[in-house]
Amino acid sequence: MDFFKNYVLCLLMFAVAMSCVVIALEAHCVVEKEQKEEENYHKRFEKVNNLTVWDKELIQVALNLEYLEAEFFLWSSVGKGLDKFAPYLAKGGPHPIGVQKANLPPLLADVFFQFGLQEVGHLR
Repeated sequence: MDFFKNYVLCLLMFAVAMSCVVIALEAHCVVEKEQKEEENYHKRFEKVNNLTVWDKELIQVALNLEYLEAEFFLWSSVGKGLDKFAPYLAKGGPHPIGVQKANLPPLLADVFFQFGLQEVGHLR
């Protein structure tokens, strides 16, 4: 009988020890996965030609905003966009859908046209 009790106790201790090993291995795998994700995140910011990828993304956002402003001001003032005023900047892309000339007083239309030309200058 004592042998059977000791055998069961040993099996329980073995099961507890194995459970601890499995938990430790799972924790180690989670830590490794987090470290790999962190490395991949930092690779995004590695220097490429003295600019990080993040720098290039910020510049692209600013450039897209300049295109948006130029299109907005030109279409609202004269009813034509970059494809008419600076076709080399539009690069033959599709024409905007749904844009039209705004019903502006002449003075405001001229101000918007000047803003549009200024934005074209920023894009050059």
